[in-house]
Amino acid sequence: MTWFAGPAPGVATAIISVGIWVTSDIAAGLSYSHPLIVVWNTVIRLVLFLIVIYLLAALRKAMRRLEESSSIDNLTGAVNSAFFYESLGNELVRVSRYGHPLTLAYMDLDGFKSVNDRFGHLVGDRVLKVVADCAKSRLRKTDLVARLGGDEFALLCPETDEEAARAAVAEVLGRLTEEMRLGGWPVTFSVGVVTCHEAPATGEDAVKMADDLMYSVKLKTKNDVSYASFGRRPADSDLCHERSSLGAQRA
Repeated sequence: MTWFAGPAPGVATAIISVGIWVTSDIAAGLSYSHPLIVVWNTVIRLVLFLIVIYLLAALRKAMRRLEESSSIDNLTGAVNSAFFYESLGNELVRVSRYGHPLTLAYMDLDGFKSVNDRFGHLVGDRVLKVVADCAKSRLRKTDLVARLGGDEFALLCPETDEEAARAAVAEVLGRLTEEMRLGGWPVTFSVGVVTCHEAPATGEDAVKMADDLMYSVKLKTKNDVSYASFGRRPADSDLCHERSSLGAQRA
């Protein structure tokens, strides 16, 4: 009970268990040389139960902290790439099963190297943390912000179609642009956004589509967003995605 429901239900269960134990002893006709022995046995049993509850609760808390730390990027507080790909895989299963759209955005920071060169790596680290914090503040709790490495981030938005994706990305970029201006940091953002109505073969394929879109922006103007859809929407008759052309362009 402590492990699955928490310390309070565990304590309640312990008290009930001790009560049943002493009641069973009395009902069985057990006799003691002194009445206080019953009280002593009851207290000892309860104390032992409480010690076990405390240890289990502490162990469970430590394990949860370990699980959280293993999935979080220490610098930015965004989820790391391993947790991101695991979550993406789970969401793609839901796309296949229920047909609900999923949007993935791949974001690269333009000019980030110049921040490190001009202001130092401590400021560069601060920029990365600001990016993660701003993105999380403008997305839903069910969305994920991940740092995939260096100055590249991904946004994973389940249950999000093209219209909602454009609104969400615009909201995030608006906040990020303002934060860069306030900080005096010459950073802009190249973003590729793919909305999946069908699940690609793997999560890596979905990321590659968004990455190719982002790279097409880097090759052209930077500081822009490129959108595409993958799979057949319920009301559509055409399959639309740009993976092949963008992959060829990048190559």
